Amino acid sequence: MRYLLIFIGLLAGSAASAQIDIEAMTTMDARCQAEIEAKPVSCTPFASFVQFGNGRSLIAFSHDGVLYSFSGRRIDPRGPASFALIVDMVRITSAKVPERALGDSEGECVVETEGDGRPFKSIACDARSRGANARYRVTFDRISNFERKSYRR
Repeated sequence: MRYLLIFIGLLAGSAASAQIDIEAMTTMDARCQAEIEAKPVSCTPFASFVQFGNGRSLIAFSHDGVLYSFSGRRIDPRGPASFALIVDMVRITSAKVPERALGDSEGECVVETEGDGRPFKSIACDARSRGANARYRVTFDRISNFERKSYRR
């Protein structure tokens, strides 16, 4: 159905989450608009925010069988109703082409919340890869079906 759901399902399995060390995962339906390397692309109306035990977090979405993620190690508070994931890597994964991990990326994903950290109201990611000289942007709004699951006991 949705490639992102398959990816999240694999990560969320008890054996996989123990190996990957997922701390928490948030999934949501949302209107999605993306621009990948200066080209507008449609994307599935679904996103995930995953926090790992090693301190890294990522925001992921898919388009036409390709999984895109914005990830970083730092989250900065931006006030009582928002925070920013400071992006240091953009990753592009597909079953058809080799994975591209753009570790020279810099940018941020700003997450607006209801004030208590959840549910999310909107997400706006904007990152640039210096080596690939490319820009990656995605926005999610009209968020619904917000679900958060913690894996730490």
